[in-house]
Amino acid sequence: MNNHSSNGFTLIELMFVVAIIGILAAIALPAYQDYMVRAKLVEAMVLPAEAKSSVNEYYKATGRLPRNNREAGLAPAGAYRGHYVIGIEVENGAVHIELDSRSIGIREGRWVTFRPQTNDKFSTMDLVWECNDNLYAKHEGLTLQGDNRTDLQAKYLPASCR
Repeated sequence: MNNHSSNGFTLIELMFVVAIIGILAAIALPAYQDYMVRAKLVEAMVLPAEAKSSVNEYYKATGRLPRNNREAGLAPAGAYRGHYVIGIEVENGAVHIELDSRSIGIREGRWVTFRPQTNDKFSTMDLVWECNDNLYAKHEGLTLQGDNRTDLQAKYLPASCR
């Protein structure tokens, strides 16, 4: 009689463990990569605060939107840089954020746009900012201004912009 007991993992058990870890990694890795892109885009949501404020002040003072950075009292577009932002450009009131898509880790998409909504009756009111066209219908009595250059996939945009 041969009483041989096995202690520890056998090769078959080890293969099952490796397969399960591989499946979990295959599920988790794409979700983590999307999360990292969204985390990097936070800079693009925060950095244009000065530009949006300048556009708002210009609008309240003149009753019209600035055509460009200079008219809004801002430095040239390339002066506003960050880790993931190449520049911020004002065009007909819209604030366009140019992204460094390579450092963010995306293949397509270079722009996020914040567009002001104006109230024709009260030009002294603060502007309502829109980062996508999806909320436009919710703001009755407001007119969306400027062109939308946003070309990122919706899954990368913050929830407020989807």
